[in-house]
Amino acid sequence: MHAPAQFRPRRSRFLAVIVACAFLLACGGGSQFAGGVGSGGSGLAEGTITGFGSVIVDGVRYDDSAASPQVEDATGSRQAAALHLGQRVRLELDDAGKARAIEVLPQLLGPVTAAPGGGWLRVAGQWVRVSAEAVLADHARADDIAVGSEIEAHGAWGVDAVRGAVLEATLLRLRPGAAGGAALPVLVGGVVQAVDGRTVTLGAAGVSLPAGAPVPAPGEVVALWVARATLAQAQPWPALAQRKAPELADGATLVLGGSVGTRDGNRLRVQGLEVEWSGEVGTASAGPQRGDVVKLTVRRVDGRFEVLRSEVRDPSGQSGSQVELRARLSGVDWTQPSLLLRPRDVPVLVPAHLIPASGCAGFGSSAVDVVIEAAPGALPLRARTLECSAAPTTGTASNTPG
Repeated sequence: MHAPAQFRPRRSRFLAVIVACAFLLACGGGSQFAGGVGSGGSGLAEGTITGFGSVIVDGVRYDDSAASPQVEDATGSRQAAALHLGQRVRLELDDAGKARAIEVLPQLLGPVTAAPGGGWLRVAGQWVRVSAEAVLADHARADDIAVGSEIEAHGAWGVDAVRGAVLEATLLRLRPGAAGGAALPVLVGGVVQAVDGRTVTLGAAGVSLPAGAPVPAPGEVVALWVARATLAQAQPWPALAQRKAPELADGATLVLGGSVGTRDGNRLRVQGLEVEWSGEVGTASAGPQRGDVVKLTVRRVDGRFEVLRSEVRDPSGQSGSQVELRARLSGVDWTQPSLLLRPRDVPVLVPAHLIPASGCAGFGSSAVDVVIEAAPGALPLRARTLECSAAPTTGTASNTPG
């Protein structure tokens, strides 16, 4: 598992990708979320997994002990899924802020349709920008990716000055054998560039909406399932189904990360969603401005979205730019000069200078609870800090906890 060597186009910012990526196009009216944020309960959070122990999304920890991760297929059915660093996920939260449901949200599933190079590739016709910090999973090598390779891509939709709407990738996973399944549909996602009747343009692809699906406005983000065989046919491709995107319940809240793409008076566009800034208690700030990387807590009121709290983040990625991993490990030889650990199946290199001060050696090979903070980037990650504490006598221990 590592980031591909040729995917190093320019200075990239893992934090900016995680909380926002580039500016999104303006969203149309209505109250649907760009990216298909779901509804229900006391609140929602959608973003990128930046750590584990429980699950950490955009730097915020959520208790996921009662939630079984799932992913939606082309029939609308939910299947069990595993969580991985860099995935985009949607959390449904209860009154205590505990996750009661987690949906894994791949943005693209399909073949590479343009040869990768210079930090770019195309999946199902959609541009994907791959920084040096994006995760390339499943022990894949850069050379394994070629035209025809099957890719599951995670990230957030942004805008490039030359290519238009692009997916800023946080995770790429190879899907060996998928191309051999002629009946396996392809997930084509993206920002709606234009609408002609019931045909939408997503990047370079035209897709006709399935019967009964709502017609999105330009700027909204949609995900459409398309039959694999149609990719070789003339466009528009007929969609088999659209990934569900129910509205947020009235009165419910959403934690939303993004770049402020536009600002018109007190109205901001973040991740394609229009929100209203009316000031915050105790602050005289004019609020986030265009280009700011923000994390907002918004509430839906009568079809509108009001900002309750906001945080402007450092766009250089120096503020909070880290991966946090908590796990219980056993059988580790802490006397080694350096270590390669795999908490939650994320490979992390621990340099020798961190081990003496961590207190880990005092536990021998017994079970121990570790907290690792690591720099984001190519796998294996490189640990910045390491702490060990005694593990409770109950429960299981493993050097690759799940």
